[in-house]
Amino acid sequence: MSKIRRISRTTLALGLMLVFMVPLFPTSAFAASTSWSVGQEVIANTFDICDEQPGLCKVGNTVYFIDANVYQGANNPWEVYAGPSVDNLTYQYTGNRVQFPNDFGSDTTGNRYWCTGLWVDPSDGKWYTLVHVEYNYVSAGVAGNWPMRRIGYATSSDLGKNWSWGGFILTSDSDDTSWKSGAGGVYDRGSGDPRLFVDEANGFIYIYYFHHWLDTNTGEWYSDTRVARSPISSKMAVGSWVKFYNGAWTQPGIGGHDTCVVPGAINGFVFYDTYLNQYVVMGQKQEHQEYSVFISLCSDLTTQQWSPPEKVIMGQLGYYDWVWDTNNSSMFTCGQSFRYYSSRINAGGWSSRYLPITFLPGSATPQYYADDSLPPMPLPDYDVRMSRLPASALREDFNGTALSGWTKIFGNGTYSVNSGSLLAATDANATLYCDDNAQALANGYMALSFTPVVNNGFAAIFRYQDWNNYAGIYYQNGCIGWENGNGGWGDLVEVGQLDTTAAHRLEISYVGTTITIWLDYNKIYSGDLTQIPTAAGKLALRVSGNTQMKVDDWFAYSDVPSIEHSVPVSYPNLVTNASFEELTGSQPNDWFVWTPDGTASASYTQPGGHSGTYCLVQYMAASYNVFTYQNITGIANGTYILTAWVKSSGAQDTAQMVAKAFGGTDLSCDIQAAGDWTKITIPNIVVTNNQCQIGFYSIDTYPTGGKYILVDDVSFSKQG
Repeated sequence: MSKIRRISRTTLALGLMLVFMVPLFPTSAFAASTSWSVGQEVIANTFDICDEQPGLCKVGNTVYFIDANVYQGANNPWEVYAGPSVDNLTYQYTGNRVQFPNDFGSDTTGNRYWCTGLWVDPSDGKWYTLVHVEYNYVSAGVAGNWPMRRIGYATSSDLGKNWSWGGFILTSDSDDTSWKSGAGGVYDRGSGDPRLFVDEANGFIYIYYFHHWLDTNTGEWYSDTRVARSPISSKMAVGSWVKFYNGAWTQPGIGGHDTCVVPGAINGFVFYDTYLNQYVVMGQKQEHQEYSVFISLCSDLTTQQWSPPEKVIMGQLGYYDWVWDTNNSSMFTCGQSFRYYSSRINAGGWSSRYLPITFLPGSATPQYYADDSLPPMPLPDYDVRMSRLPASALREDFNGTALSGWTKIFGNGTYSVNSGSLLAATDANATLYCDDNAQALANGYMALSFTPVVNNGFAAIFRYQDWNNYAGIYYQNGCIGWENGNGGWGDLVEVGQLDTTAAHRLEISYVGTTITIWLDYNKIYSGDLTQIPTAAGKLALRVSGNTQMKVDDWFAYSDVPSIEHSVPVSYPNLVTNASFEELTGSQPNDWFVWTPDGTASASYTQPGGHSGTYCLVQYMAASYNVFTYQNITGIANGTYILTAWVKSSGAQDTAQMVAKAFGGTDLSCDIQAAGDWTKITIPNIVVTNNQCQIGFYSIDTYPTGGKYILVDDVSFSKQG
């Protein structure tokens, strides 16, 4: 994950090395007087074994850490580490699990147990941990190796040397003893991945857990966060747990219904912050193809009324996250500063780490998640993806056998339902079908999945009046464009030939002549199309050119959601000589060099670029300090994104890509050591003075120099 840093003009001019803070997105109006900062990542390899949220506690002067080590075989041994601090933990022993059940589920592959979270009863020092249980690893008719899940608890009276099974405390409201057929092939996998929070002030233990469903047709899974609680005085006992459902604590932990409280979270954990005087939930969310860490606040856990999640850190961390306050040695209560830990069980060599976080006074515009404009996913009485739509929405999943409601308007082709998809076939000419089930809409939002065919095309049609009066967005030979049925058409965006072995997602928002298009969750166009009709009409589909293509998961509704996916590819690059191909001698045209010590010759070009022939180089066989930059002026105010492809030897005193003089606090992105071309990014550059200075800055104070950075294909464009 690239680290985006705040830097000052003074610091850059003086060439000083400082430790900068990562700027984060601001808090919501729910906490309008608070902002935050994040320090640099620190590797914490002790936690590489974590395959769940670990248990951490302090007993006397010793910090204890427990977790199930998945590297030690299918039994997931529960290992105990201890030391004087969380930074100095060493392995002590492996706990013995006593009489854990292995007699439920529908197959004989055995059950697996993960300890997660740790509470120490202050009255007698007994340890309590939640237990994530997986079972039914092999089940006929289920795609992949997807076990079912329950949540139990266990206790230890000897610092984790021996663990006694307490019993199951949370299960799904569906039959979770064996796989059963779900609606549309969607199976309820049950409740698991619990996150423990102990609210000592109000006398409750909370479990924030994740409910999962599996679509056996696609192998995709869906998840959201639910919550249950039990009085501390009950000490996690079976039967004491109550689930939160439809705004109240009414449902039993075993088999009761539950309600989503944090939509779309991949993981999430709760703690109380004494600086904010609020409960805080943090974790990770995936907004289509982009990952980020979120934060949300709540003043009363009785209501579970959390503020809208806001983006804190962009990019994906690990799979299992938690916090730790080194001042009070707690996961449940933190102060103004604390650590945000993340582990990925060392997947792909990724090491566990933490980021120091500090809450600060101040406020600014929040960055929300677009998908939170949709309601939370309910239990899957219908295809889970489609269940996120309003009840009034048109839903076409083609899971039946008949193509009801579709009428051929013209052409010699045929449309039919095949294996849960719409199969659209045509000859060399076009075939158009109208969906008579669709409500006639003037403004709305529609989406569909399609599998393209080489050299053939189709159009997703809305506002259909008749065969020569409609609005349509087409894909043809690597291009997205518009058509109106009356002979009018035009290309909008070149997207290239799409993968014909995979399904792609097309989304269209239409309000009057304003049309916004997303392809595979990336915004590719937004603008006015005055050539298309604006009167209300139905939906239709046109295919052409000897094709037989599949369409699926088609839906539309009148509410236009506030959707922002990723950077629109249609915005032009504002950098001149972005790939350093235009030269005067060895110097790139339209780029300038600043140096405080007369080492401007350390900035030049050489062959071997990322694309084209040349690239920018900063290198000298002596100490140097150079800043190679370009001033971009006369641009519209708004939000921009800066990217570049780089290589670097590493070990410089400073190596950064910089954005400054745009009317806000200067930003930079570290250029890390990389032997291969690597893309780096500075997003969210808010220009308020119609200009921005971009550049690359490196310092090597070693007397014989020898460190280098290479730069190519720089882009500065409007961010969608």
